[in-house]
Amino acid sequence: MRWQLEWMEHRMSTATPAETSSPASTSASTPTAAACLPEVLMIVPWEDPVVDAIGTDVQSTYVQQFWLSVLGPTATWILRILAGGLARYPYGYEQDVAELAATLGLARSLAAGGPFGRALQRCELFGVTRTIPGALAVRRRLPPLSARQLARLPAALQEAHRTWQRQAPAADERRASQLAATLRHLGDDASTIERCLLAAGVGATAAAVAAGTLDGIQAAGG
Repeated sequence: MRWQLEWMEHRMSTATPAETSSPASTSASTPTAAACLPEVLMIVPWEDPVVDAIGTDVQSTYVQQFWLSVLGPTATWILRILAGGLARYPYGYEQDVAELAATLGLARSLAAGGPFGRALQRCELFGVTRTIPGALAVRRRLPPLSARQLARLPAALQEAHRTWQRQAPAADERRASQLAATLRHLGDDASTIERCLLAAGVGATAAAVAAGTLDGIQAAGG
């Protein structure tokens, strides 16, 4: 399982908003006390065919119930507000940083080491936003939590997540099919697709069926 998680981390760490990537934390330097955030951020969508295929909307109950414990409340609300703006302006928009901080009940401070700056840093640390030249790319869908992230949840949330997984077999199959189709389009073979599906948190049966079904379709079409 370790190599699978490393593969997912590699996909995210090497991706740009227009490239394929997978869930992981991205490296970011810790802001110094003297560092300041820009007054205005250009917000653009992070286009990611893999995560967009298997993920859930940032406004979903899944994000509220499970990702909240990973990101923290302020970072989660930053993500939701920025993604909400992209729902209105899908090609991107300018966001006043002090105004966003005030919306969250925080001081209108541009200090990168302040409460708002640290929460914004967490968004990038956990791979839900990404700084690119001249803009901040924001995910509109988040992947399922990794095994490592799940292991750090409180026991009650871990059990709730297991219940969620049991109650969503059809959704698991749909995610597997969508992700497998995306990976096939990117040139991955059947065994690689199955391993990637497992690494993305898809159940073993759904992963095998999706990879095998695509192989059968390809053989029939050939």
